[in-house]
Amino acid sequence: MFRGRSWIAADGRNWWVAFSLALIGIIGVAGTVVGVVLWIPKAPDRPEILLPILTVAGVVALLATLSAVAVAYSALNLQDKSHALGLPEGSVRSVIALSLIVIFTISAVFLYSSLATVSTKQFIAITQAQLDAIPRDQIISQKPIEPKKEGDPTLYDVETRVEQSQASQDFAQQMLTALITLVTAVAAFYFGSKAVVTAQGGGGQAALRIMKPDSPVSLARAGASLPITVATSPIGEAVTWDPPQGDSDGTLKQTRFGEFEYVRGAAAEDSVTLRFRLVSNPAVSQELIVKAT
Repeated sequence: MFRGRSWIAADGRNWWVAFSLALIGIIGVAGTVVGVVLWIPKAPDRPEILLPILTVAGVVALLATLSAVAVAYSALNLQDKSHALGLPEGSVRSVIALSLIVIFTISAVFLYSSLATVSTKQFIAITQAQLDAIPRDQIISQKPIEPKKEGDPTLYDVETRVEQSQASQDFAQQMLTALITLVTAVAAFYFGSKAVVTAQGGGGQAALRIMKPDSPVSLARAGASLPITVATSPIGEAVTWDPPQGDSDGTLKQTRFGEFEYVRGAAAEDSVTLRFRLVSNPAVSQELIVKAT
């Protein structure tokens, strides 16, 4: 429920901030796409400059969008403070892996096109001696020019192929090999770490945290309700709870996954203890102390 006409929900979620960030993100992505489309025709015809700029701009835009998502999660109280940017576990690793794959794809296409493309050079009005000095296997075409005066030597317009240097070919091969190794290592680390966590049930570090409210918390009167948010590691673990200690007629129920509601009873003591446990590991528990005001 919302408080009157406010965009701040009763459980503290700031829907206005989340909506604003979503709108800003959509406008930002649309503006980036339009800007790139308008800029590319005016950009210099030099792929070695254009592609790195586009790659860096894409990665920066991706990180900026990720930051906006993190702030939106925080405004909606969906953040997980135990992980980077408050996002679900593995989000940052997946972004890094995806960025490297994009960089590898762009770099591989650029290196291959650079080596596969035949560069040409034109010689205008050269003599027969100059033509004979050019290796025959490099000549693509030659066109004789009619002499303007009788007795003048015949000149030629010649188009030749420019051979790629062995150093540039070796450098391109080494760069491609390094990128393949890097992408393979990152992908193996990402998927390998997820497999280990899954196999070990979270790596033996199961945890349960009460995200809000902080303990102890005050609740004024009988019948007042208190929303509670919990988080587990690994994410998605089922949570159970004990009956409220010190409140025989109070109720504690789960409203949805990771969220609970405690309603104070008329016979509640000055201090009530709410205890939550992991179903898979009951020894992992957290307590929330609710005091009367």
